[in-house]
Amino acid sequence: MPKCGIDIYPGCKAMTESDAMRMDELNRKNGWGMSYRELRNTCDAHKYAREHGDIRRMEMIEYRLTDINFHHECGMLHRGEYEALREELKGK
Repeated sequence: MPKCGIDIYPGCKAMTESDAMRMDELNRKNGWGMSYRELRNTCDAHKYAREHGDIRRMEMIEYRLTDINFHHECGMLHRGEYEALREELKGK
């Protein structure tokens, strides 16, 4: 359903179709994967977005992780389990 003239991606509250296409392209560029360092940075970015009420950014991050089959990590971010995820990634 359009919101303020913007097409919201199905199943999302704020992420747009254009955002999804950008995440698709980023994943394609990176070979549908990311390093542990990138994943830790992504965890920090999601936490920052949550703290600042940036639902769109949170949805974009979760979409990207789901697209590259990081379902476990995506679920942890969605639930706000940032420290637990960082502990899992520690030393990797």
